[in-house]
Amino acid sequence: MGSARRLGRTIGLLALLFVARPATASHFHLGRPPLLPEVAPIPPLVGPLGTAYKPLRSMGNVVFDEKCLSVINFNHLQGLDTSDTVPGSGDEIICTTHLWIGHDDSVTVATLIRRGEVRRGGRVHAAARLDKETGVCTPQGDDAWFEMRATRCYEPDPAYAPLISAPFASDPTQGFVLGEYAPRPATRLIAVEGNARAVDQAR
Repeated sequence: MGSARRLGRTIGLLALLFVARPATASHFHLGRPPLLPEVAPIPPLVGPLGTAYKPLRSMGNVVFDEKCLSVINFNHLQGLDTSDTVPGSGDEIICTTHLWIGHDDSVTVATLIRRGEVRRGGRVHAAARLDKETGVCTPQGDDAWFEMRATRCYEPDPAYAPLISAPFASDPTQGFVLGEYAPRPATRLIAVEGNARAVDQAR
C-alpha cells in the first residue's frame, strides 16, 4: 500500500513501530541470537485507552538501531499539555519497552523506560544514545543480544517512579529496569507497537 504503510523493525538489530501510522521501512542488520531461553512473558496490554492519538491524523514511531540510538517520535497528539522541557519533571509522556538481554550464557529480562517532552502541536521527539546514557548497550557490539518485546506509550504520570537499575546519565528517571519487567504507568495508553494497517482492517 506504499512506503507509508510498510512496517520496519529494529532493536539494536530490529526496528519497532507504533500503532501510529507507520513510517517508511529501513534496513538494519539481522543477527542470530546466542540462545533461545525461556523467559517470563511480557505484562499483558491493559487499559485505560486514551484519546490523545487520533487515527488518520496522529503519527508516531520508535526506533532502536545497532548504534544504540533510541528515538521516539509523535506528531499531532491531541489534548496533552505542553511540557516544561525540564527533564524528569513528570509532565513527559512515558514509553516502556519490555525486552530480554542475552550475554554469554546468561539472560535477563528488562524494561527500557523513555520519556518525551510534549511540544506545541502535540509533537514529541526524544532521541538518546543508550551507550552514552548507560553502560548496557555497546555500538556494533557482539557480546550482547537484545530482543525487544513491546513498546507502549502513556500519558504523563508524575507519580511513576519504578526502581531503575541503569539510569540515564542525563536523566535518572529514564533507563533500564533489569531483572524484571517494570509496571505500567497509571495513566491512559496513547499508542503501542503494532501494524496500523492491521488495526484499521480490524475495525
